[in-house]
Amino acid sequence: MRLSSAQLSLLERELGVSAAEVAAEAQREPLPEAEPPAARKPARPHPGRQELPPELPRRERLPACPADQHHCPHCGAPRVVIGYETSEPLDVEPARYFVRFTKREKRACPRCPAAGQTGFRIAGWASPACRAA
Repeated sequence: MRLSSAQLSLLERELGVSAAEVAAEAQREPLPEAEPPAARKPARPHPGRQELPPELPRRERLPACPADQHHCPHCGAPRVVIGYETSEPLDVEPARYFVRFTKREKRACPRCPAAGQTGFRIAGWASPACRAA
């Protein structure tokens, strides 16, 4: 498609465009049409939309349908569930903080003095008095 006379007159008014450039533009062949969609390569799936691994635990969530959508707006009859729209976004559970409470056995040696502090044992550690016995 060649330039119309209105388009050529706009080019003549353009600052910095010479009459030779306007004439050359008027004689130029039209650009080839874009290739039809059928000739393009088939679209590849988006790389970020891969299925999530099946071994990841799933937590199902079923949000309640709003009450105004439970009945038909035209006749008022109750609507029935005909299916579900699903999505599976990957989610992260934030770190959980907790207090680790360690309780070690504290034992006393029956052969040591009744005061007890000289021969006590803590699991995995012995007082010098018990080692000597």
